[in-house]
Amino acid sequence: MFEASRLSQVIKEMTHYELDLLGLSETRWNGSGEFTTVSGELLLYSGRAMGEKHEYGVGLILSKNLKKKIANRMDSSIGTHYYS
Repeated sequence: MFEASRLSQVIKEMTHYELDLLGLSETRWNGSGEFTTVSGELLLYSGRAMGEKHEYGVGLILSKNLKKKIANRMDSSIGTHYYS
């Protein structure tokens, strides 16, 4: 998954099979973080420290649909939490 072309292929398959959440292993990305893909999916990842060999690593890809549902749920729960 270290190459961007592999990520785009995984997202293409994820869309084809209508998956909202996909776990990844052996991503081979260093560091940890999150980013939104060009097509709108959210990728969360964690790997070895920056500067180390590109091996191991895990990640989660959330579909645009799931990302939106979580954001809506968090917005509504924040509102009810503070205003109930």
